[in-house]
Amino acid sequence: MRLKKPPSSETRQPRARQIADADIGGARVLQLFTVRGKVIKAGSRLPADEVLAISSKNRRALQEAGFIELYPRPKASKHKPQTRYIIKVSDGFDVIEGHHVTPKPIGREEANRLAFSKFKLARKRPA
Repeated sequence: MRLKKPPSSETRQPRARQIADADIGGARVLQLFTVRGKVIKAGSRLPADEVLAISSKNRRALQEAGFIELYPRPKASKHKPQTRYIIKVSDGFDVIEGHHVTPKPIGREEANRLAFSKFKLARKRPA
């Protein structure tokens, strides 16, 4: 009895990347194929909703046959603090950081304290 040698790593196909449905960000099309009468060309990208519209068995078959390559959803980046600005309004000052930080106008001293409180090195304002 003759045993077959396992395929070498050079001839072995890379295993398809398994991504949970909730984590699918989309797919890159590697080869031309048709879905529901629509021709999908190589080089195009499918958004997550179109990828999820393909049944999981068909999606896995497309992936394993090398027609598509799934990629994950981008990770949410931590919010970088934006620059805060003090704006003079008729009855006080507003502090803005991409949106109003204060619900109503406040005094100048309070605006300075609030505008520079989140920064590690608060700038000293000339007197």
